[in-house]
Amino acid sequence: LKLVPRYVINWLLSFYLTLIGAKSLASAARPYLGANIIVGLAAVAVGVHYFRSKDWIANNTLAYGIAIMGIEAIQLKTYAVSAILLCGLFLYDIFWVFGTDVMVTVARGIDGPIKLMFPISILSENWDHKTMLGLGDIIIPGFFISQMYRFSCAIGRGNFYYTVSMLAYFASLVTCFFIMVFYKHAQPALLYIVPFLLIATFFTAIVRGDLGKLLGFDQETSFCKKTTDRFVKEGLLTKEEVEAEDEEIEASVMQIIWLEVLDTFGLEKSYKQSLIDATAKGKKAEKEEAEEKSDKKAVKDKKKKQ
Repeated sequence: LKLVPRYVINWLLSFYLTLIGAKSLASAARPYLGANIIVGLAAVAVGVHYFRSKDWIANNTLAYGIAIMGIEAIQLKTYAVSAILLCGLFLYDIFWVFGTDVMVTVARGIDGPIKLMFPISILSENWDHKTMLGLGDIIIPGFFISQMYRFSCAIGRGNFYYTVSMLAYFASLVTCFFIMVFYKHAQPALLYIVPFLLIATFFTAIVRGDLGKLLGFDQETSFCKKTTDRFVKEGLLTKEEVEAEDEEIEASVMQIIWLEVLDTFGLEKSYKQSLIDATAKGKKAEKEEAEEKSDKKAVKDKKKKQ
């Protein structure tokens, strides 16, 4: 890497992150606008505009898509797992921001939608000076907040714990921003986010008498299966669609890339089904071949005994 110019590496990273952002933006817009070519082309247009101009609004739009899809991609199983993850990253963030200048250097040095950027003063004619919020400070707490939403629904509290965690998250960002402006130094956002989230939800659960349910909450058994069954019962999902999500696909790297490209424009269904059918056909052939070998071996062993 020392032989490769820094601007080349930065260009490649920016290009790659822009592609990820455009794909994520199209996926994030799908629940509201549907899966179609227009949505895909709009997401690509935002990506092209950002890559050429590095406009902060386009940056934030792509970063929004990455954050939404990142939170959706991973669902933490229990409250204990979430708390351990947050505490670990709490220490990690403090070390890399206060102990070294690596985090700040990386955030400022990479031209990619890996952070949200806002002008310090929108009333000023000079918008070059911006404050930043890394996507890690959105996605990691997002895992926890989405879990609180599922927990709240599972125990029949509606959106109560989701609202509590969102208010705690908002208060932590306000506190972080205030201290950053006051001391004029970059702050590790998780230093404020983690205590606010954990303390707010934990003590709220104590007050509401839900602490035992919170500590014993298992997302897979308490929420996911119930939600899937309810969607099937209400006709929002069919049993075939639920089973299709569990279908395995064996494909080459290029086939997977092509599938993701088609998915951006809402054209992936037929191609994905062809991959599923090819995988099923291959497994059937392997099974038949294994059975044939087993039969031949049995016949051979029988002849030896005779």
